[in-house]
Amino acid sequence: MSDIRAALAQLYRREAEIAITDVDIRGQNYTRAIEKVWPLMPPSRVVVTDTPCFVHLLPDSQANIGSAMVSSDFVVNVQLVVEDADADIACEIALAFYPQIVEKLKLERKLGLSGWMLRALRTEGDFLRLFEEYSQTAGRTLVGLDLYLDMNFTGSSNNAGGTPPP
Repeated sequence: MSDIRAALAQLYRREAEIAITDVDIRGQNYTRAIEKVWPLMPPSRVVVTDTPCFVHLLPDSQANIGSAMVSSDFVVNVQLVVEDADADIACEIALAFYPQIVEKLKLERKLGLSGWMLRALRTEGDFLRLFEEYSQTAGRTLVGLDLYLDMNFTGSSNNAGGTPPP
């Protein structure tokens, strides 16, 4: 089967490079870079403090196994978490990141790995939401984007992909 860990590592590396620069929000310029990329959901005992950050969940996968080919579909819940003293500003900052996320993923759809392809970035329900589960300190407001990334691997069953091309 394809090596989802290698594909996710490439995704995380690319997300860590995303930033917004001089975005005008209510007459003030904001520049922010991703502070942390959580490979999976932070442990419940951890309070998310380094924002903006990405958090990932793996809600769904499917493997289609043929005699010579393997096709695996993965859904990655990609959450961009942002904090600002003003929740409205935090929402605006999160929205400013969206085109940067789309552009980065569009430019690097194959993740530099043989057989891998990013298929779609979409939502299931709320596009912009409050992340209470990551804020265990009273008075903190964490908001952000709740996105779903469809990834696909197609390759031979002998060489199940996830390796960089020669």
